[in-house]
Amino acid sequence: MKIEIVNYGIITITSEKNSTTNVDSTHQVVMKTNTKSPKTPKQSMSPQLSKKSSSKERTKDGYKELVDTTDPLSPRSPPPSSNDSPHSESFPKLSNVPTEIQPVAPFSFFNINGVTESMVTSLESWTTKKRRRLVYDSSMMDFSKESFYNAVCGLSNIMTLVVTDKGYVFGAFHSSIPNPPTQGSKTFHDNNFFIFTLINADNIPQEKFFKKSSLETMYLDSLSMSVESIYTISRGFTLKKKGSSFSPYFASFYQIEKRRGSKFFVGSVEPETFEVARLVAIEWLN
Repeated sequence: MKIEIVNYGIITITSEKNSTTNVDSTHQVVMKTNTKSPKTPKQSMSPQLSKKSSSKERTKDGYKELVDTTDPLSPRSPPPSSNDSPHSESFPKLSNVPTEIQPVAPFSFFNINGVTESMVTSLESWTTKKRRRLVYDSSMMDFSKESFYNAVCGLSNIMTLVVTDKGYVFGAFHSSIPNPPTQGSKTFHDNNFFIFTLINADNIPQEKFFKKSSLETMYLDSLSMSVESIYTISRGFTLKKKGSSFSPYFASFYQIEKRRGSKFFVGSVEPETFEVARLVAIEWLN
């Protein structure tokens, strides 16, 4: 009988007939031997404390999971691509987004240079209203007929304010503005319409002017017409992107002394022109 000690101290018994039989569990003898099993190197749980030379061991023994750059929570992970976002399909890119959004915030006249509290009090008295909201502002929206019409047509109690390149301020009040025609041009009557001045070339106080008769007030052109005018008041003024003008016949059709003429508004009348620095439209609310 031959006795051998193998790894881990387990005894096997071999008979003379060369048949090998393992000792069953009830007779198994576990012995301490000098054979040492290889030790697994200790792993550091902190990437900052590990040595650079152990980087291969991390990959080999599974430590890679602790510094895996594919982990979205890992501080070493690169920022996710927009294509990898789980919402990329749920929220597709929008097309045909309007570039203009009509503001609805309350409007302050004091953001127009030179307008005083006394002028605002006069405007509120002329309209018998105090609450107002901005519906159009050429400083934030396109200065065009389409943009202006889309903002004011179909509304009531609309007041416009025109600021010139020289700082003069005038405007008009419409009790209502209809929609433009589908073709051609048209004018409409408005018994409550008036033109006013706030800051002018003659430094006269703020004043409003009604028409002498209920003739046409505002010209409306179809959007399909290619005309330069953006905002036109009959016998009053015409606004364009370049070369706006005031009518020389204003004093003949509005309630004002003829000797005063109409140069005081902006310092000139047709054929002379002025430039528009800003056009604002507000809606007075009840």
